[in-house]
Order: sequence, then C-alpha cells, then structure tokens
Amino acid sequence: MFRLFRTLTFAGMLLATTLFLPTPQVHANPPLGTLFVARTSFPTNAENDKDLIRKGRKHRHKNLRIAPGGDSIQCHILLVLKSKFRGNQIYFVLYPAGSKDYVAATPVSVKRGTKRLISPMTFAGSFKRGKKYILKATWPRRRGKKMIETLLGRTSFVLK
Repeated sequence: MFRLFRTLTFAGMLLATTLFLPTPQVHANPPLGTLFVARTSFPTNAENDKDLIRKGRKHRHKNLRIAPGGDSIQCHILLVLKSKFRGNQIYFVLYPAGSKDYVAATPVSVKRGTKRLISPMTFAGSFKRGKKYILKATWPRRRGKKMIETLLGRTSFVLK
C-alpha cells in the first residue's frame, strides 16, 4: 500500500512540474526568404515565386569548387524573399560551419521593392577543401544606437 502511494505521489509531482514549467523562448527569427547557391546560373523563366523556388531547389548545388588559384569561390546566388525588400543593400556573409567568425562578406545593392535576386558572386579569402561553409543573406540596419541584422536567407555547401 505504501509503495503504491509513493508511486502515485511521484507521478503526480512529475505531471505537475511538466504542466506548470514555462516553455523556453525561441529568440532566433526565421529567415525572411529562401537562398540557393549553384555553380551555374539559375533559370529565370518562372511565372511566380513558388515556381522559381521549385526550380532553384532542383538547380542548386551542395558541393562547390574553389576557383583556380585557391583563394576565391565563384558561384551564383538565388534569393527569393517572402515580401518586398525595404532596404537598399544586402550582405552575403560566408561562415565556416560551427564558427561565429566570418571568412568573407560581399555587399550587393538592390532596389527597394525587390523580391528576387539572381546574381553571380565571388568570395575572396582563404578556403579549405572538404570543409562545410554556411552562406547567410543579411540586412543590417540601425534601430537607435543598436545595429540589428535581419536574416533574409541561409544555405550551406561543401567545398570540393
């Protein structure tokens, strides 16, 4: 009888703690668009954004090559945003996987109201073959004295 009482008490306490614990807050905002990277240029003959994303998903490459000379990466970028872009400059920043320090960054000027960006791009820096890199499209802006970066898109690839 005592063993049954102890088991029920423990089960009741476990249930009470799981019901009344606060849920963790997720502070990372989801990207405002979709980013793809490829070795060759992306197709541009899409009727709408969903069709362009579908074609970009088929055309993308997860393995890129280092340009001859070994100090740059040449690729093509496709960025499709969910809503019209309110800024005038997008930064494409390249990080090694698992690191917070970036290897290369390239700013691109765009018009206000842009929803699609298809562009060839070159990143210069010291790169290692066989390593995974993360490419982020960000929109830096000021809010008062603070600098805020909004994530527009994110993708990863491996250098071969």
